[in-house]
Amino acid sequence: MDAEFRKKRILVFMGVWLMSLIAAASILNNAGRTDVMLVDYTALPEGGMLIKAGVSGSAGYIRSMKIKEADGDAMVDFYSTFGINNPQGVKNEFLLEVSDDCQRILFRGGDNHYRIVLQREGNEWIRQDG
Repeated sequence: MDAEFRKKRILVFMGVWLMSLIAAASILNNAGRTDVMLVDYTALPEGGMLIKAGVSGSAGYIRSMKIKEADGDAMVDFYSTFGINNPQGVKNEFLLEVSDDCQRILFRGGDNHYRIVLQREGNEWIRQDG
């Protein structure tokens, strides 16, 4: 083989390897957590909720969350930090901005379902997950 062909072959291999590594890291780092539990909460006078969350498992941390509202429910998805037990970027307090129509706050659980953790009764939020 001549040197030019060998260089091209190495460059193609390195490009494919790098793209595979980026794809794997992207998939692993966007993993949703299904073991998040409500630790504490405070209803804010201006609306919304300040929550403190933790993980029930022994490995991993929370780095972020996303919330979507539909039909009076606020469905919350939590996401892992980068790496299994990497404390970089750890967050356990989150501000949930929910509408006045919101009646329940749900956390994502296993098997792609949501479980109720808080329910509004009148002007009060009542914990539902024991």
